[in-house]
Amino acid sequence: MALITFPTSYAAREIRVFPESVVAVSRSPFTKQTQIYDYDVQIWHISFQLVPKKGTDAAEWTQFITDLKGQLNTFNFDLFNYVPHLPNPSTTTFRLKSNQVGWNKNKNGFWMFDRFEAIQAL
Repeated sequence: MALITFPTSYAAREIRVFPESVVAVSRSPFTKQTQIYDYDVQIWHISFQLVPKKGTDAAEWTQFITDLKGQLNTFNFDLFNYVPHLPNPSTTTFRLKSNQVGWNKNKNGFWMFDRFEAIQAL
């Protein structure tokens, strides 16, 4: 497992950041009572939708996605600009949520990248 450098040209159409609390809910099939288990853990998710890329920017992103090798490797991302209450810097380590991230090239020569999601690596 390796830490891959996040691309410097990360102009994005949209970056979504959201927390996930680790909570389990169980409901009895007999009494219908609910029990909630709070494991007191919260992890971050991020979702990127990139602007179309050309040339070296596209090459940098395809190399980054390829180097991640799906969920194997990780990368660092600073959440400070996306979560107002976090201290600066708030660098967090992430891994892809899926093993597949794709891209294609449109007729104008721009590379279009799929939206991709990552989850905090604990």
